Amino acid sequence: MNMNTKAKGDILENLVYNLLQERVDQKIHGQYVKLHKHKKYTSKIEDRTVDVDVSIDCYLSEEDMTNDEPFRSIFYECKNYEDILNIGQYDEFKGKLAMFPGTKGCLVSSSGFSESTIKSAPKIGIALIRASIEEKKLDYIVKRSIHDYTLSYRLLRDLHGEESVQKIVIYNDGLFVSIDELLESSNIPIKKKNIVIPYLESEDIENRVILLCPKTNMSNDILADIVNNQKDFTLYNDNMPDEMLGYFDVINCEIHINNKLGIGSPRFRFTLAHELGHYYLHYKFLHNDITILGDTESSIYDIKENNFVKRIEYQANLFASYLLMPTIQFKIEVQKLFKQYGINRGRLYVDDQECNKWNYHVIVGKISEIFGVSKKAVEIRMKKLCLLETSN
Repeated sequence: MNMNTKAKGDILENLVYNLLQERVDQKIHGQYVKLHKHKKYTSKIEDRTVDVDVSIDCYLSEEDMTNDEPFRSIFYECKNYEDILNIGQYDEFKGKLAMFPGTKGCLVSSSGFSESTIKSAPKIGIALIRASIEEKKLDYIVKRSIHDYTLSYRLLRDLHGEESVQKIVIYNDGLFVSIDELLESSNIPIKKKNIVIPYLESEDIENRVILLCPKTNMSNDILADIVNNQKDFTLYNDNMPDEMLGYFDVINCEIHINNKLGIGSPRFRFTLAHELGHYYLHYKFLHNDITILGDTESSIYDIKENNFVKRIEYQANLFASYLLMPTIQFKIEVQKLFKQYGINRGRLYVDDQECNKWNYHVIVGKISEIFGVSKKAVEIRMKKLCLLETSN
């Protein structure tokens, strides 16, 4: 028996309402918010009343909330159709929003959107949401601010409805964002969902690498050995924006590396080792809450995000360093070069003297070649092992 249009619409409306109910905090002191389903709003422009599927009202005071005088509202229009939403249905919603100046609009579809709709929506600030109604449990795309590359070629495919998706996909102001970001951009208080990444001593991370690679002899193909001898994740080389190094697709357990890095290059190797760190150290803590962990040059080498990001990226960096430059083998190779170049103090000291700068460039360069990593990675590793000291 086919479900009628109203019944299908109710399913999607309930999904959106329940999702927002999970996230919107209506009890924060000093902020007043109400979540509604099928509230009727009267326009002051056209003297018309419209029924809104799901909405959020924000008030400046408790008195305003009692009098139902919101200063801001968000309308969610829910369309549970078999065909993708076309520009006509989008224009209909745009017309409804025009009767309520300052109101934010979110168009929700279970089937995706037409190309013209996706191109038009950001111009007037309508957020497009592709939602799966097949799962009772709802998860979120969590995107750190560092992820502004948006992985558009992949997420736009999902937004179009060209394949089944299991997660909420949100497109707003030309970027893919999370549920939380969409709410916070409208000053909606949210219930914080904390993702806990445990603190790990560097020794703990190194021991995990040793257990993963029990061989005592250094292998130039350690990364290939790991990728080829496991069955839990898949490695891909993809076209990405230049600033992207790679990302870990947590949902599908896939590691993606920018094919512009060049297979086997130092940046390729460190990026792959870094993403492996996310998999081996963080997957079990993230797979229910985060869809994608992406990494740019700054996210790996210049971490300036919140404590969660600092911890997760720092741990992945340590994992990569231990994996590519095992302590015992690293020390052996450095000491060989110290002996060869007459460095007897047990560490390389670098100041403004030309002879010391020359030793630095030669030794760091040779170690970089031996381990197939960048000179920057070698420098950091040597400092951590007290094999390198600089004057500044």
